[in-house]
Amino acid sequence: MLFRSLLQSCLAWVNVRHEHFSARHFSGLAGEVDYIWSLTDKLRIDWVARRDLASWWTAASSYRIDDTLSVAPVWRMSEKTALRLRAERVHSDFRGPVLPLTGPLRSDTAQLALVGVEWAALRSLTLDASLQRQRRSSKIGRAHV
Repeated sequence: MLFRSLLQSCLAWVNVRHEHFSARHFSGLAGEVDYIWSLTDKLRIDWVARRDLASWWTAASSYRIDDTLSVAPVWRMSEKTALRLRAERVHSDFRGPVLPLTGPLRSDTAQLALVGVEWAALRSLTLDASLQRQRRSSKIGRAHV
């Protein structure tokens, strides 16, 4: 029986400055940690923790922080065929309001479940089909003028 694991990560400091809109400046830590555990030659499980920062242009926020956790088992049924599953949770915080808010800032939570099959028909041709379900919830603060 073969047990292998791989841990990889990257970290970055994101610093965004706008020439004409100082209210839209933001900075923060982004990165990803991946743990890939190969139980056998045919079965592996991928765990991912990731943080992304991205511009988000509304009056209520200048940028968005996405914190993602996912687990994804992959079973290689044959040399040409694989079955994939993935469960993922993404929490998004919307920050840097341009207008003053009377309540909490907006935050969203998304949950994703996916099942997919992959078939390598030829060396340079792969067919991939998947079915996914996503649920979202949101909490939104209010701006006052």
